[in-house]
Amino acid sequence: CGEDIAGKSDDYFLGKLNYRVASQHEKQRARQRKHPDFQV
Repeated sequence: CGEDIAGKSDDYFLGKLNYRVASQHEKQRARQRKHPDFQV
């Protein structure tokens, strides 16, 4: 029972993490479109 809750929160955490990484990646791509010579 406790493990099941931990598993669900892990999924939730990973989902949040993936979402944040994806949105941050989008910002970087948008910045690169504005400044093509700018490399991260």
